[in-house]
Amino acid sequence: MTPGSSSSSFSFSSSSHVRKDKGPVCVYMKEHPRRLSESLHLLRMQDGLVDLDIECEGERVRAHKAVMAAASRFFGEKLLKANVMIPVMLRLEDFGLSLSRRAVSNVVDFVYRGEVVVPGDRMGDVCAPAHALGTG
Repeated sequence: MTPGSSSSSFSFSSSSHVRKDKGPVCVYMKEHPRRLSESLHLLRMQDGLVDLDIECEGERVRAHKAVMAAASRFFGEKLLKANVMIPVMLRLEDFGLSLSRRAVSNVVDFVYRGEVVVPGDRMGDVCAPAHALGTG
């Protein structure tokens, strides 16, 4: 599936479902959260519309400002304070955060996908950064 494409399972039908009253109608797509998450993740993997570089250990993790600000207190505070429309780079070390690139990448993957698979003995390496970034 490409971002913005729609293979949704709903459609607007004709007269068989026409309502006589003029009250409000809720149109709901059951798979919307999953599809939106998948599309955002795909955009990120294709570097599509990414506008945030998160630097740690001298390397960058690319993401979308809006997604990270919505999912993380840390990024929300920093990005809303800057409130700029241009791409932004945040060096975590500048904020006193000494986090590994792998851990930050896992946290960003979790934000986009709602799950991340890490070796059991590395859970602490993901939970601490998630907490520090306000996502856990």
